[in-house]
Amino acid sequence: MLCSKQITRLLSWLGHEGRFDLALAVFEWLDSRPEYTTADRFLYTRLLSMSARQPNGAVKALEIFDRMCTARIRPDVVAFNAGIGAAGKAGNWERVLRLYSDMQHSGVKPDVWTFSALMAACQACGNRWKSALDFLDQMESAGIKGNVVLYTTLMNACRRGGQPELAMRIFRTMETDGLQLDVVAYNQAMASCGWEQAWSCFNAMRRAGVQPNTRSYNALLAACERDGEADRALEAFARMEREAAKTYGYVEPSAVTYNTLISACGKAGKYSEALEVAAAMHARGHMPDSFTVCSLIAAGGNAGQWQSALATFQDFCASGGRPNTAAYNALIRALGQGGQPARALAVFDGMLSGQPPAPGQVPAPAPNARTWTAVIGACRGNGRWREVLRLYHDMCDSDFVPDGHVLQTVISACERAGAWEEADMVFQRMEQAGLLADMDGLALVTRRVLYALPTLVAGPLMTTAHLAVDSGRAARRWINRPPPAAAK
Repeated sequence: MLCSKQITRLLSWLGHEGRFDLALAVFEWLDSRPEYTTADRFLYTRLLSMSARQPNGAVKALEIFDRMCTARIRPDVVAFNAGIGAAGKAGNWERVLRLYSDMQHSGVKPDVWTFSALMAACQACGNRWKSALDFLDQMESAGIKGNVVLYTTLMNACRRGGQPELAMRIFRTMETDGLQLDVVAYNQAMASCGWEQAWSCFNAMRRAGVQPNTRSYNALLAACERDGEADRALEAFARMEREAAKTYGYVEPSAVTYNTLISACGKAGKYSEALEVAAAMHARGHMPDSFTVCSLIAAGGNAGQWQSALATFQDFCASGGRPNTAAYNALIRALGQGGQPARALAVFDGMLSGQPPAPGQVPAPAPNARTWTAVIGACRGNGRWREVLRLYHDMCDSDFVPDGHVLQTVISACERAGAWEEADMVFQRMEQAGLLADMDGLALVTRRVLYALPTLVAGPLMTTAHLAVDSGRAARRWINRPPPAAAK
């Protein structure tokens, strides 16, 4: 005969050995035997916590919590915390709020781990960063002091909610309060700021004696990639490779590392460096995925190497890869940049029909709003205004609503071709539909004035404006051109 404490220890041991399924089966068997007592709060709480930590155990944890309440066992703070965490992982925001309300009504006082679970639920249930800040106010009003885990979770919620500046303020608050920052806190900070601040955080982590891991370097590389600092990204990668030999796997370049570095090189026009990184990635045993292919295609497009971009896409498909919509979009943009609108349209038509890029390969994914934007831009950049107008009408007939960027592209293509009636028609139709909110304010005001004038007056004025804009762009390209190669 086992008492409830012994049963709890048995189930805990099974969970520690990674046999939660067996622990649950043992509990069900013991619960069916009248000679054993399983109606114990600590036993249920332990089982609930074990279930909540399983990769796909959120729904089962909530079932155990409901079963606990049905047995008229009053949950304690640990049980409520586990239930809130499970509801967050399951994406059930209403259940999160209900559990928190039940906790307060039952007289169970929340602790710092309660608010950590609530903030994690805010991030998991749609990046509800404002709700996370409300919970922070409630925690401070209750006199509960936050810890590193709580603030790091709050930083993650704010960053994923599009509030990186707020995430950095929280990080600075942690420093001011003298909290012992760990590697996760530094990683979140580097993921929330520009490359200069990221390097500062990285150096501060070193000075504090915190060993960076692979995610630390990935966050640093991502900050450099976002700001177009390819040289800094290559410098960070070189440091990462040196440290990988000394940390026995704690620091090791991953597929994310190589993909981020390829994207950084591509954005900076360093196509040859991007190809070298891709070759190193393959040599290290990392197979290219859709993100790799997307970055390489975008790098080829930026460098004007549309043939190489197309070859990269075709080789990936031939090797059994399944390019996602982002990879197709990057290919369409690269073909447009290379002056190949017909090829871009062929890729787009294949996505519309779902046809694979070659016989025996995976069918193409359906286009999304960015696909329409890419193909319209590819045609507009090559002077095919009739195709632009046709694609625009097809987009309006689909489930996707053109945004301000697409609107300006279509109108600009018609204006450059002298199709003033078509441009005016698109402008008026979009204005009546209330879709001009995203248009640039100056462009909107200018077109309102010009289209109110007769065509004979509006046409020459708009043509002069476009010539002025094109001249300015050409001048900027000439000024920013790379220096000529030194003679050997």
